[in-house]
Amino acid sequence: MGLTEDLVEVAVTAVEAWEQFDAKARRDESIYKVAAMVRFKLERADVSRRIEESVPQAKADNDPHPSVANPFIEAALLKIAADYAPGGAYHRAWLERYRGLIGQTMRVGGRQIAAQVGLSFTIDDPRARAAIRRRVTNLTGHVTETTITRIRETVAQAMQEGVGITEITRRIRDDAFSHEVTTARARTIARTETVGALNEGQYVAATTRGVMQSKRWLSQDDGRVRDAHVNADNDGWIGVDGVFSNGLRFPHEPGAPADQVINCRCTLQYSDQTPAEANARPLR
Repeated sequence: MGLTEDLVEVAVTAVEAWEQFDAKARRDESIYKVAAMVRFKLERADVSRRIEESVPQAKADNDPHPSVANPFIEAALLKIAADYAPGGAYHRAWLERYRGLIGQTMRVGGRQIAAQVGLSFTIDDPRARAAIRRRVTNLTGHVTETTITRIRETVAQAMQEGVGITEITRRIRDDAFSHEVTTARARTIARTETVGALNEGQYVAATTRGVMQSKRWLSQDDGRVRDAHVNADNDGWIGVDGVFSNGLRFPHEPGAPADQVINCRCTLQYSDQTPAEANARPLR
């Protein structure tokens, strides 16, 4: 199952431009979400098994006393944490799975902008490669850190209550990796990364050849848009390398605060005119 790569002609209105962008993001969200759900499912089973098998007496005694089990569980947690750290097995799996997805999505966004002025775009460009590497690294680090934190907190609470290993492994499966939690996390990953990769692909393409001279922030223009993005929308056309009033060069810019990114579906419209020329035209 591949990502969509259909190119569209430059939008004639801001509403159409945003709708075309949103349609691309939504078509690819399901691929990102499924990839995350598969990873969470595999880790749920593997982490539970490793904790359960960490206690030698567990086979002979379903619930050995915590004084016997806890040291083995803590040792297993250290090994699991190493696999969630950079270079570890779980960390590498997230990197490998999302490197291709994010690269393809950036390619779609970049090609769409390049096509507007008759140019080509490739993710082999050094700036594109660096952007993909940074975005995938940030995603992987955030996801793996969140997961190991949830596991540690779940196990620590269970140990504090003095429950047995059977209950601990159940809580890992049903609490740390509950369907509700993993589905919500997968949905957030999908929405954030598709929109982010499309926007960054567009920005890299728009700022590579020196053709595009201005840009304009585009939001859904409804009651759900956060105030900072409404203000950016009202900035009108600014220089292509400029910063909007919300402090960002483009939606989902790497390093942006979480409250500027989570569930944001904004994008940009680009022009080969100067900001003064573009702002002189009636906004549509």
